Amino acid sequence: ASCWENGKEIWNILHDSQKEVLHLESNGTLPTYFEKVKAEKMTLQQAKTDEEELVDYIFDVPVAVFYQLVGYKYDLYYEDLPWEELKRTHSLRKKKWWK
Repeated sequence: ASCWENGKEIWNILHDSQKEVLHLESNGTLPTYFEKVKAEKMTLQQAKTDEEELVDYIFDVPVAVFYQLVGYKYDLYYEDLPWEELKRTHSLRKKKWWK
């Protein structure tokens, strides 16, 4: 998750589980609730059971911060949101280099 204003990045939060499960980078002036979200998810991650071995709670840190900021989460259904179907206006294929 990141916040940009007038072309400048204000803050960002990055989790890369391929580096390690507890990996979390954050920079800039973060929202006030970031530390609370981070602490909650870190506690869950460190207390997980053997049955939850593959659960990645840290993944939810940037997701939860974004949700609190804008009220949208990728895995929730929003019945009343206006959606617009986007249509391709041109092909993304580039011409072959030999033509």
